[in-house]
Amino acid sequence: MNEPLSELIRIRVTPRQYQNLNEAATLSGLKLSEYIRRLLITAESLQSELNQLREITDSLQRSQKAENAILETLFLLRCSVSSDQLSSAQKLLNDLGFKTF
Repeated sequence: MNEPLSELIRIRVTPRQYQNLNEAATLSGLKLSEYIRRLLITAESLQSELNQLREITDSLQRSQKAENAILETLFLLRCSVSSDQLSSAQKLLNDLGFKTF
């Protein structure tokens, strides 16, 4: 359901900006007001997508830090055990279906 267009926004632009917007609207086959409305909607959508990408990036960075910490812990643990203990652990993992190196 479309809401009625009842609110008016007045903005000032330079003559060059006005010309560019007007030409783009004409090329799009739209009135200037409709063209600008679509630009605003697109900007809102892009902002939402950027926010989602930031959240995903932050999550991946946290995940990468956690993976690095786990790997470091495992390497330190591996360095601190005897070769017999390491062989026993690898055999157990192989028996459980995990590949070891």
